[in-house]
Amino acid sequence: MKKKRGIFIAIEGGDGAGKDTQIERIKSFFGASRDILSTSSLGGTSLGRAFREVILSPKHTAVTPETELLLFCAARAQLMNEIVIPALKEGQTVITNRFDGATAAYQIYGRKREHLYEVFKTINTLALTDDETGLVFAPDAYILLDVAPEIGIARKSGKTEGLDRIEAETPGFHKRVRRGFKTYLRQEHSGRHSIINANREVDAVWEDMKKHLERIFSFA
Repeated sequence: MKKKRGIFIAIEGGDGAGKDTQIERIKSFFGASRDILSTSSLGGTSLGRAFREVILSPKHTAVTPETELLLFCAARAQLMNEIVIPALKEGQTVITNRFDGATAAYQIYGRKREHLYEVFKTINTLALTDDETGLVFAPDAYILLDVAPEIGIARKSGKTEGLDRIEAETPGFHKRVRRGFKTYLRQEHSGRHSIINANREVDAVWEDMKKHLERIFSFA
């Protein structure tokens, strides 16, 4: 009997939105009752982690916006075919920390590269395509943790290792990113995305998160 495809959820949000914290709560909440694989846009594969060093290290000041865009999409293609698609085919629930919404928000809107929007859509579709079947495996749902840049960056500033190259960008950049998330999800994933106010305390955000998960999994 063919296994039912698993549910694919992308948790999106700007820097300091609390994505890691909420994903850990999701995993703890479901425990053994649901087979959950959590991953991340850049950290899910060894190749993605190598790209992460190039993209985020403050020492790589010569990285262009176009290079960022291509590397993020390349990392996503590797993640999908190495990790995500096989897991979904096995019926696992996959939750990713950021996905294509973040690339649109940061590398298109944040970097003022709106003229590359259609190029991004094309290469993103390629990244989501299964090598074996040719099917596109897009997320079933997106949950955006919407945080004001000044609040998010203040949270990140407490890190011992300091801000990475993108976190250290200007306030104007992070404001464009915030708007970019909403614009992209509204345009490309209308009806499949939810927005949670992430300016609040963790517990309040989690209560809203559970409501959205109940809807996605049809538990309510």
